[in-house]
Amino acid sequence: MGQDGQIGVVTGTLTWALCVSTYNRVDLLEVCVRHALAQTRLPSEIVIVDASPDWDGNSRRIVPMAEAAGVPIQYLPAPKKSLPAQRNHGIKAASADILFLIDDDAFLHSDCAEAIMAVYEADRDQRVAAVSASDAPLTGADGPAAGVAAAGKTGASKARLTEVILSRSSLARFLWVELLMMSADRVFIPYDGRWHVPDEATVAASGLGPIHAVKTIGGYRMTVRRAMALAEPFDNDLLAYASAEDLDATYRFSRHGWIVQAQDARIYHHEAMAGRLKREQSTMLGVLNVAFLLRKHSNTPVRSMIQFYVMLLRRLNAEFLKDLLSRRWAFRQFRTMCAAVPVTLGIMRQDRSTLGPYYAPIQRRVLGLPPLSQP
Repeated sequence: MGQDGQIGVVTGTLTWALCVSTYNRVDLLEVCVRHALAQTRLPSEIVIVDASPDWDGNSRRIVPMAEAAGVPIQYLPAPKKSLPAQRNHGIKAASADILFLIDDDAFLHSDCAEAIMAVYEADRDQRVAAVSASDAPLTGADGPAAGVAAAGKTGASKARLTEVILSRSSLARFLWVELLMMSADRVFIPYDGRWHVPDEATVAASGLGPIHAVKTIGGYRMTVRRAMALAEPFDNDLLAYASAEDLDATYRFSRHGWIVQAQDARIYHHEAMAGRLKREQSTMLGVLNVAFLLRKHSNTPVRSMIQFYVMLLRRLNAEFLKDLLSRRWAFRQFRTMCAAVPVTLGIMRQDRSTLGPYYAPIQRRVLGLPPLSQP
């Protein structure tokens, strides 16, 4: 692997694995697995890493589904309650060439895997490191969607409405992205001082199908070459839901190869609320994790710090406006963001050699977890 994007050369048919990390959402996980087993191109294996207290009971519900379809499955307990750690555990356990690292509330359309694998298999020189699926609502022809509505409250309907509004108004898009900061590339600072995005003309001329370049990939729709995921693992220092873990990993992937989105590879994100962090926790960790990751991985620390605090000032303004527009008169998100500022200063001053141990108790306090006992 190298900066020129050359990861190696392969020929022939590639295999793919469904590799899902989950926590206390077995109803959603069941629907996710059913959609994987309804693909026009079946996975060669399924790997589930479950952080639930009753992971063994959950396995007895999920494993027979895969066995009935003739698909090998590993159902593993999580090494710790950390999405990145669960992802890494599953990546090591899997053996397929391509890993679908989707969320347990993300459901593949029946031809999604076939469309994504067509991109990887056409890419004989492995210019592509990772491929994103494309958001699309489910219809009756999209697979076993029964039980989706009962599988937990969802923010998907609201997200779809927002998507329609933004697609029709350039002013709405500007306000959404620039004023309210509702875009990943506005809150994540690139470690090298730039994004690694191939020229669109080059991507269009690649002959890899209907794809376009993207900066990063959201975790719910991520696929990646297993070799890449092993070379650039997810950050094990992050706990729980681990905001920005997907942006961090896919930015590091982009240093080695293209990050693209396959337009014909459709996925539905149910966006279930169950199992998520509280609003204040996610807001706090959303900014602290970015500060931590930037301090840990940036190759331009001074410039990155300046960019971070410019972004943070914009986030303060955005959170104030979001509280105001949502009539949250206690302004909890804005106050949470204000409380995060001095914590980020401590993170930015910390030596990289001790950054992980320094940040662990901070995360535990935000998550309401008891401090780890000292040896």
